[in-house]
Amino acid sequence: MQKPILLNNLLHMSEEDINRTKVKFNLTTDYNGGGKSQLEQWLCDPDLVNSHALFWIASKRTFKVNEIAISLVKMPGDAWLLTTIKVVTQEFGVTYNTNYVGKELSVYQPYFGRVIVKYHKSHQNAVLRADGIFNELEVQQILPNVYNGEDITGYDRVRF
Repeated sequence: MQKPILLNNLLHMSEEDINRTKVKFNLTTDYNGGGKSQLEQWLCDPDLVNSHALFWIASKRTFKVNEIAISLVKMPGDAWLLTTIKVVTQEFGVTYNTNYVGKELSVYQPYFGRVIVKYHKSHQNAVLRADGIFNELEVQQILPNVYNGEDITGYDRVRF
């Protein structure tokens, strides 16, 4: 059996970067999105998900300045779309709003909207430390183009 390709096999993050990275699992629908899923919202307005939803907090601080934030958006099943990776540059100290600003890490830009990872989310937390889950974020598919909302036919559905 082949070993799975993990997300960090693509990203090549150093151990130091992994230790300051958190993963945000975006699946809720109410960030001024009008009841749309985060995937639908990302298709309509990527910045609303990649900035507002990624950095929105209720009362618990989720990031610190200089931490790296990875945004994954829920797709059907156990699939998650990688939408951005940012380093947190500023914190506002607010609650129930967007509390942070981040700078996108351009080295990872070719993967945004194109990498689908498989991860079974069995926890309630929306944000987890990367060092605890990086070995579970398995690359399921790398799309030739940025995901546009059309169904993705996998090899398991091809018939000869």
